[in-house]
Amino acid sequence: MNANSSDPAKNQSFINLKQGAITTATIAFISINGLKNIGGIESVELLAKLHSIIKSQINSQEYKGVEVLSSLLGAIIIFADSLQHDSINLLALLNKEMYSAGIGIKIGMSHGDLQELIDIDGEANFIGVAINHSARLATSKKNPGLLVHDVLANHLQSTLKASHWLSAKNPNRLAIEVEGKRNEKFTCYYPQNDIWPSLSTVSYKYDDNFQPTTKNAAIIAYDLPNFSDGDLNQLSQRFRAITDVFLGLAAQTKLPLEYFYFSPGGDGGVMVFTDLDKKSIYDLAKNFAERLLIESQNKDSLISVECRIGLHYGTILLYKNAADRNRPTGDDIFIADSIASDEEAKKAGKLIFTEPFKNAVSGGDNSYFQSNFISLLPLEIYNRKVNRYSYKNSSSILTPNPQLAH
Repeated sequence: MNANSSDPAKNQSFINLKQGAITTATIAFISINGLKNIGGIESVELLAKLHSIIKSQINSQEYKGVEVLSSLLGAIIIFADSLQHDSINLLALLNKEMYSAGIGIKIGMSHGDLQELIDIDGEANFIGVAINHSARLATSKKNPGLLVHDVLANHLQSTLKASHWLSAKNPNRLAIEVEGKRNEKFTCYYPQNDIWPSLSTVSYKYDDNFQPTTKNAAIIAYDLPNFSDGDLNQLSQRFRAITDVFLGLAAQTKLPLEYFYFSPGGDGGVMVFTDLDKKSIYDLAKNFAERLLIESQNKDSLISVECRIGLHYGTILLYKNAADRNRPTGDDIFIADSIASDEEAKKAGKLIFTEPFKNAVSGGDNSYFQSNFISLLPLEIYNRKVNRYSYKNSSSILTPNPQLAH
């Protein structure tokens, strides 16, 4: 079912796709400054450039075995402890090249146990508290360019000279406290700007000849509220349940998923379908939401898989990531990821869809639509006003749940 099943990078994970394997690693979450606001083909070119630079670095013998994943905003690099890599040195080289290219990035780093699991597209993905923490640091407004979580800083101390900017013996070491999503606070360290230069804006010279592959597509974005709250076992239970539900639906409905693309996210993911009609995708999204709700009944919130789901139709663009896999991106990917995540949507139902799906959900019957669905405030994004809708309270089990509004 995976559109990238012939990718040469498949089956080259550093733990060889051992479902459920746990490894200790350093994680670097890399976010391109302002990527979401830049949008358009330019944002695709920036992602492609980032992954191209990463690929050129990890292809050297010195960094063989490093795992690279895509994220909506950039990339995630995983350095398994067993491979004995100098993660900060590689990231310094990456930052130098990105700075020279005129692309500002922010990096969050942490350390801990990760579990490898097969995601809904059949590819390896990784979960772990350390990934959630590194993502929080990378996207923090306080990040000057690099933030190293104290967990990783403590782990590296014996490898550092006293004069190193990260060394606890350095009287000039710079520290900062970053707030998490809840009440947690992360103590972090960062280098001086002359050691680690950073750009707040993008001055990259775009290539006039850059033209990514584009496809018309239906997009399902799902988000697990409070996903970052659980421990590794709880994260694993939720991750596996979502995968099992989706793969079960795909098998049951015999959907032809030859041209299915996936962008994994920290708290969910974005599924892209380029070869199916809207009604089939609407039915899939609705059944997916309902099965997850049933799966979550009588379960603690830390292992619940009750999701918020956004359903959208638009144009996606593809880029090759550092692992040579096609990953979808573009304005409509970010729209799908946003339509069910603001406060307006959180107060509505579990499934939010945009205007292109009105006929698919109602059979073209306006009276039926008006009787069963409500209009939400439009989402204003990319100079567009995106109309969106949800179920009325009495028409479906996919009605608002106050706990999902948090």
